[in-house]
Amino acid sequence: MRAETHRRGVDMHTRVDYAADGAVTAEAMPPPDRPVTPVTPAQMRGTVDQLTAYLALARHLAGRGSCALALAVFDGRRRYDLSFTDLDPEILPGLAGPTRVCRMSRRRIAGFPVDRGGTGTTDQGKLWLARLIPGDLMVPVRMEFGSEFGIFTAELAELRGRGVDLHFTE
Repeated sequence: MRAETHRRGVDMHTRVDYAADGAVTAEAMPPPDRPVTPVTPAQMRGTVDQLTAYLALARHLAGRGSCALALAVFDGRRRYDLSFTDLDPEILPGLAGPTRVCRMSRRRIAGFPVDRGGTGTTDQGKLWLARLIPGDLMVPVRMEFGSEFGIFTAELAELRGRGVDLHFTE
């Protein structure tokens, strides 16, 4: 997994490599600017990166019809568990039919700032997924997460591929 993020005026570069033997190595620049609970090699083992976690949820939901899934995640800096559970389907504007809604809970394990309750805190969110393309994948059409700055919402703007060309915004 490779990620380049620009947040609060800082460029961050992250790389996570998963070896065939289960070993995980990571590189994250710049280093944290305050003390964090360390992530041990044992805590990294058996994890997936955050993008793989959401793709696994989309495939799981398409195949089993349920959001019920738990995953160990390492994003290159932080180690946490994600748990997904089912919520009632909802109808979103611009989509034909109801979407599946999953509640997401994040349990912090390590790599979080010590001064902000680096372990044991649970963060919440919701994901709306719909079957927009043929095949074994549900597509995230909306995400909503709480943060220290308020509620963060992201909505799918367009989707192209597998014979689909959809635009949801002007």
